[in-house]
Amino acid sequence: MTSKNNSNGTIAKAIDVKKSTVAYVAQFVRGGAGAAKLWEALCEEWDAIPASFFTSLIQSMPRRVQAVVASKGSGTKH
Repeated sequence: MTSKNNSNGTIAKAIDVKKSTVAYVAQFVRGGAGAAKLWEALCEEWDAIPASFFTSLIQSMPRRVQAVVASKGSGTKH
């Protein structure tokens, strides 16, 4: 799971999740839904994110930290 393609795939999935979540939640905001319904929608979307997504992010942390150390705190591709 540390290959560049898997990392890019994880990022792409994160972007897709974000886009779908924003679109889903936006319909409640535009429709004038109350705070309770908006919170319910956000919770549903959060629960829909697969655990494997978070696992892949956690597994990528050693590589990301190593990149920061190697760049002496400067920018990295992450």
